[in-house]
Amino acid sequence: MTHVDLIATDFSLPTKVTLVDPEINNGEPFEYRTDNSRYGFNAYLVEEGECLEFDALSNLPPILPKNIYVFEGPSGHFHEEYDSKEYVEKARLELKKLRAFLRHVVNTMGEVCIVCQSLSASLLCAENIDSVTMCADDLDFDGESFSLRDITLHRFVKREDAPVPVFKGNVNRRSCANCITLLACPQQLPEGYAEDHDMGRWDYHGQTELDLNKENFGLDEDIEYFAPGLSDLDKILPPHIYISGSNPSIYPWGDPVSRQYKRKHVEKLIDYLQSIVDDQGEVWYIRHWMPDNLAKADSVEIRTMKVSDLDLSGEVFEFELGVLYHFVR
Repeated sequence: MTHVDLIATDFSLPTKVTLVDPEINNGEPFEYRTDNSRYGFNAYLVEEGECLEFDALSNLPPILPKNIYVFEGPSGHFHEEYDSKEYVEKARLELKKLRAFLRHVVNTMGEVCIVCQSLSASLLCAENIDSVTMCADDLDFDGESFSLRDITLHRFVKREDAPVPVFKGNVNRRSCANCITLLACPQQLPEGYAEDHDMGRWDYHGQTELDLNKENFGLDEDIEYFAPGLSDLDKILPPHIYISGSNPSIYPWGDPVSRQYKRKHVEKLIDYLQSIVDDQGEVWYIRHWMPDNLAKADSVEIRTMKVSDLDLSGEVFEFELGVLYHFVR
């Protein structure tokens, strides 16, 4: 799975509605369902599933309406240059049905939010997400291309509550964002050290060493987009620096399996950090977002502490964004 598409509302979504739209079914009423993708899209509350991809929720729930669904069905994008005529026509029709459904939900239930997460390295979080407030009728599917899968939180509201049309055509604002973590230590970690601590080198939650003397720091093509995450922190870090695309956090949302999965990954990371401190006397760690929220060497807050001072006992745990943790014995 490469994407998770989320829709959030203050009230439960209806499973079946009858809609009327002048661009659909010759203006005659049609049925739209949310429990079978044959008829519209398949939506289910995140609390009701057991899917590890719910890391895609990141820390967004506090800024979303309370009922959050994963939805499947309308692909959210098409491009006449690359897609077949049949696909484009079908995608346009399904998106127009979705627009009619959004209009209905807004008129009967209030605000509706949609955010499309790219898995797994490009997760949005509340600190870096762009938001646009708009009316569903501002969505224009008649151009040669369209995509909802950008990195914007779309808040759909009634016409009178939205700015005078903010978008026509595509809804795309800027390039992808990535949550990046850096780990640095005085000595190179032994070969297989990460794997021995269940932090696989190529795992999303693992660590990969940067070679500061090579282009893109020697990262393989499939992960070279992590390279800007170093920022200029190599000026103040010890020589051996490791990078990963990871959001090592614990949140009280998603299904129980997902929450336990996240907690275990954070616990393994804490044990990993402690092991490095035991072996080398210190380790440095930072979590930040690129491209917009990268820490800088001359202004970053440095927090010196013991690994054991981290408190994982609550429902929420995060390494504070943009803080450089210096763990010592």
